Amino acid sequence: MIKQQASGFTLIRKLKVGFSAAQNSLLLEKLMTGIDTGVSVPSKRENITFQNSLQVLTVERFVFSCDDEFDLVVRMLSEHPELRKGPRVALN
Repeated sequence: MIKQQASGFTLIRKLKVGFSAAQNSLLLEKLMTGIDTGVSVPSKRENITFQNSLQVLTVERFVFSCDDEFDLVVRMLSEHPELRKGPRVALN
């Protein structure tokens, strides 16, 4: 696992299986540069779907989409209705 700071964000990334440390380091460097410069980093569709699913799993109230596409959200909520309540904050 790699942890690195960029623009006030902490990025924690699991090492890709089958990738060398140098390959993982290069990938992480590209992601961090993208965050710092605001330039998008090309990614595989399955990686984008995974990142979007994390948003659905952790959102409290709203999910945003630039292109008005919410198929993943609808599918996840129909398969797992318990996600509708979101991860509520609990104070002791």
